[in-house]
Amino acid sequence: MRNNHSINHENGKPETGAAEAASAELRREEKRRGGGGIGIGIGGGKTFSNMVKGRQGERVRLYVRGSILGYKRSKSNQYPNTSLIQIEGVNSKEEVGWYCGKRMAYIYKAKVKKNGSHYRCIWGKVTRPHGNTGIVRAKFKSNLPPRSMGARVRVFMYPSNI
Repeated sequence: MRNNHSINHENGKPETGAAEAASAELRREEKRRGGGGIGIGIGGGKTFSNMVKGRQGERVRLYVRGSILGYKRSKSNQYPNTSLIQIEGVNSKEEVGWYCGKRMAYIYKAKVKKNGSHYRCIWGKVTRPHGNTGIVRAKFKSNLPPRSMGARVRVFMYPSNI
């Protein structure tokens, strides 16, 4: 036989009448909003899922994107141990100063799985500016492959000197 009384989760006692209806209405409202059902009462009857607002669906990046322009070169020679990178939003030699020493990663996809993943990474770091227009020189652990020209790198915000 079904019991007509639900249990109040705060004090463990059965609810009756208007309290039961109000509780059911709150649960329906929470479900409609897509709340996680955590139900932690924080600050004036708000649940935890209602308090976490802001960037719904928007991803947070902890790096700045950059483009690989090519190798450092002279008129006829190129030096593949140093790569030229254009960092997004950096347009002057002064702005490059903050990025000197920062780590960067070239992430690419390989055909053969290694360590359970098709994705691999070559780590490098910003060494110095290149010219006056915000381009940086970077050295990677192993030289970047030629197919990486024009590809993206991730310039991370560490190590930080702040």
